[in-house]
Amino acid sequence: MIISIPFYYCQNSAYFLKGLRVAQVKVIFALPHQLSIADHPQYLAYIEWFTPFQSFHPVLGMYSVSRSTQNHRQNIEVVSLSQIIRSCHLLPKFGTLVNKTWHSDTILDDAPGFYLNVWLDLFTFFLLQCSQMII
Repeated sequence: MIISIPFYYCQNSAYFLKGLRVAQVKVIFALPHQLSIADHPQYLAYIEWFTPFQSFHPVLGMYSVSRSTQNHRQNIEVVSLSQIIRSCHLLPKFGTLVNKTWHSDTILDDAPGFYLNVWLDLFTFFLLQCSQMII
């Protein structure tokens, strides 16, 4: 999960998801020394955004996200590595049938939608469940 709106995000806030979005990190890199700019981050990440947290599924207890696009193209950005705060686990929305062409190495590109897995670990569960109570 990445801080998408820095002035909204507050780790100690009761609404933990405020200012956060899911993104897939494609590559982490540093600019060559000759391209470095003072007061700019040294390490960067090229990311592909998912949509802001959409509907909350009350039975599953999970938020829904999908790939974010602009002008029918993947919404991408280069962000400071310091904006990445933690990994997250996305579950594909399978529906009633599992698409047999989906594979674990391409599922993030193939599936049209996902659920943010709040059951991954106790820390994630606690933070995301507390966030839901505030909404």
